[in-house]
Amino acid sequence: MNNATGIDLVAMLGDRAPHLRILDVGALFEPEAAVAVAYAPLLTDNRTTVVGFEPVQAECDRLNSMFGPTHKFFPYVIGDGGKASFHRCNYTMTSSLFEPDLVVMGPFQNLPEFCEVVEVSEVTTVRLDDIPEARGADYVKLDVQGSEGQALAGARACLEFALVVHTEVEFVPIYKGQPLFGDIDRILRSHGFLFHRLLNPEGRVLRESGFVDGEGSRSQQLWADAVYIRPATTWNALSSEQLLKLATILHLSYSSADFCACLLKIYDRREGTDFFRPYTEACLQRGRAKEERIRLLEAELQEKEQVIRELDQAARERLELINRLTHDPLESE
Repeated sequence: MNNATGIDLVAMLGDRAPHLRILDVGALFEPEAAVAVAYAPLLTDNRTTVVGFEPVQAECDRLNSMFGPTHKFFPYVIGDGGKASFHRCNYTMTSSLFEPDLVVMGPFQNLPEFCEVVEVSEVTTVRLDDIPEARGADYVKLDVQGSEGQALAGARACLEFALVVHTEVEFVPIYKGQPLFGDIDRILRSHGFLFHRLLNPEGRVLRESGFVDGEGSRSQQLWADAVYIRPATTWNALSSEQLLKLATILHLSYSSADFCACLLKIYDRREGTDFFRPYTEACLQRGRAKEERIRLLEAELQEKEQVIRELDQAARERLELINRLTHDPLESE
């Protein structure tokens, strides 16, 4: 299984390649977007199993029909185990336990139109810790439209075992009363996780600007994905299997080659294997090859720029000649 580095770590590990367990809380996605799911790089063989939760029954049924027996999706509303109001919106992916704040969304293009509540129903949420199938997950993905704090409140046991948490976070309260990035960060740090990186920041353009909403014109970041991992200071306390699991996730999903290398080094020292050396050599070789490609492209660009300069000079000289002939006909004789 390759990632952005082009290195097949799973093949390198051979029969030591780990089996991964993933929890997907808020598993709704369109079929054509399956390759964009946060953990998609981990699904290229049967070593990975997924347990997912999607409260809309029809969507849950669709997900179960899309995947094989190693993936199971349940129609549970994940939360803290208490009663809650579920706000079903005109666009299924924006439905939430929190009411959309159309006043906050109002100034932005292409946002409140997709968050109109069409039905409110009382539901009983289910704690992740109370679901047998959720036990022992290595990787937890959360995308529940502002309800991440409630899901984490019911997942203390799950978080004790997990190695990586990939969660959506908001910077602006587009749902009423929802926790924001700082709140989620405090919760996960209290469970021993370290913030690793932000991915996929999203925003919208202000309506009154007159600009067309698009990637190049968006100033305000509204939400993103935040990745949290077990910090390096705790790696020696991980089991050998957990070391390889974390290395595999970081390599395949996030191309965090330096972190992966250090995890492999600890594993080698403990198990007497030799994965760190070939992995780092492959990374360095890949880096050198990339630098060489860049050098060749730059050289090719310089050659083309020189040709353009020569053509431009020839064109100017020809134009000057035409101008002289036009203004002094005798010169042509």
